[in-house]
Amino acid sequence: MLSLDGVVLAGGASRRMGQPKSSLPWSPTMTLLDHAVAILREATQGTIWISQRVPSQETAPTEILDRHRDRGPLAGIEAVFHYTKSPLVLVLAVDLPAIPGRWYEDAYRLWLANPSLDVVYAASASGRAQPLAALWHCRTQPLLDQWLRGPAAPRVMAVLHQLRAQAVVLPDSALINLNTPEDWRRMSRQTSV
Repeated sequence: MLSLDGVVLAGGASRRMGQPKSSLPWSPTMTLLDHAVAILREATQGTIWISQRVPSQETAPTEILDRHRDRGPLAGIEAVFHYTKSPLVLVLAVDLPAIPGRWYEDAYRLWLANPSLDVVYAASASGRAQPLAALWHCRTQPLLDQWLRGPAAPRVMAVLHQLRAQAVVLPDSALINLNTPEDWRRMSRQTSV
């Protein structure tokens, strides 16, 4: 088990879903946010931070707010580096419920073999990248801050292509992304939520 901190990116606007994804039910006792925290907890004993756009009614001690408001998921990654002392942070978007926790240990082993990497991210065998299930190094913070101050919110893939990054392959079924009510209904049928 790792000793690194992690962050669940739960601050998206959820426009296509029509409601906050983090509060969607995963089981009778868990929300999608609870499930994302549990995934990271499988991989690490470090602190799990929750990146939100706005404070929740009962703010948790590990809840952090983006320093760059309405700038997308990279703002959540940039913000966590102001709270953690971990050189690497496990990153998981709340809408990626099928990422296995053990994947982060594989990603960490790859980083240990190549410590100059800025990002180790999940990808499918066909090359479909998912940089919001990843390890991000703290040295990316100044660059993220610079890009987030630009005239438009930076695109995650455009940023990834400017960093030293390498993929660790996962099956397509692990890279399911919940963006719409239909995505949620399909996943609910598979998981009996």
